[in-house]
Amino acid sequence: MSPSLPYPIQRRSLALVTALAVALVGVVGVSAPPTVEAACGSFQNRVNKAAPGSRIKIPKCTYRESVVISKPLTIDAYGVTIDARGAQHGLLIQANDVTVNGVTVTNASGGDHHGAVQVNSASRFTLRRAKVHDSATVCLTLNGGAGHRIIKSNLMRCGKEGYFGNGISKTKFIGNWIHHNNTDLKWDPQVEAGGGKIMASRGITFAWNKVWANGGPGIWFDTGVRNVVVKKNRVWNNHESGIMFEISNGARILGNKVWGNGFGHAAWGFGAGILISSSDNAKIRYNTVAWNARGISVISQKRPTKPHKGNVISDNVIISDTGRFVTGFYDDHGGSLFYGANGNRGYDNRYWIGASQPSGERFHWKGPRTTLAAYNQTRGEQRGRYISTTKRNAILRSKNMPIR
Repeated sequence: MSPSLPYPIQRRSLALVTALAVALVGVVGVSAPPTVEAACGSFQNRVNKAAPGSRIKIPKCTYRESVVISKPLTIDAYGVTIDARGAQHGLLIQANDVTVNGVTVTNASGGDHHGAVQVNSASRFTLRRAKVHDSATVCLTLNGGAGHRIIKSNLMRCGKEGYFGNGISKTKFIGNWIHHNNTDLKWDPQVEAGGGKIMASRGITFAWNKVWANGGPGIWFDTGVRNVVVKKNRVWNNHESGIMFEISNGARILGNKVWGNGFGHAAWGFGAGILISSSDNAKIRYNTVAWNARGISVISQKRPTKPHKGNVISDNVIISDTGRFVTGFYDDHGGSLFYGANGNRGYDNRYWIGASQPSGERFHWKGPRTTLAAYNQTRGEQRGRYISTTKRNAILRSKNMPIR
């Protein structure tokens, strides 16, 4: 037997063979060597072969397919892209206890409420450090189930909205970036579009998210939502209100930084940094609300839920450069918003307003109140006070918010 060739010679020989093979492609019909992507195989096949409850790692590659997960799995997909190429979903979850880490999903065709990532009637789905972007309608849809966790993910540039949830409970959105959805305003932002909307759900927490530049409200709860916590988010430059709680009951909106929102719908009390619309038992405390079309608004209209009670605005810093509709309680149907027994009130809020008083639409309680002293004589505000420009700037710097 001939002795084996030295290693350097083997390497040169292999390189020569590879070069010859490439040169023959298209000349004598020899196939090209497989690409790295082809070597990755199918994302779906790996899912199908995995044992229920196991943990699998997907090789870094772009997978041009729509993936369905119908068993409990933990999937590590850092550096992996699912390009749905016009399929309705890029990633469809149909089983409890699925975790997907690190995946990028794009180019899904969606539908009115269909997400590039979609959960259907399953519980305890976790999406962590994902990027879901540039799909036709919704980046992420949670359709039913409990115990979902959306963590440090990027929901961006989807045609309608970043997220949609319906009939979910005990779900957390923590540390996500939600931005630049519905930027062309193709979808009506007063119906459903923008950062996202959750409906008919309970026990939802939004905390430490950044939500900006969406063509609609930033964070939106609508119709039959109960017991939500919205805390320590940064919400800015959204077309409609920054944080909106509508036809629902029970919210704690705490310690958020909210600025530059609402200029696409600055009418009456609408277009607020924080808007409570025909809802009950919303506590709005310790927020810094600056440079929005409106400051903080509680609105009562003739909507399905009544009597619109227990809404409290307290201990916030509210900054306005116009002095119009800075903060107030608004009613357009002669309802019971102002009845003492219903407990709607405000106290200990601090204001900076860049226009001198009196001004006709500065504050609202049973109509406009032209000065803070007049507003302090209503249940809408007690012990409210102005702060200096120096104090305003110090607060904004401490919150890393813009100074004008």
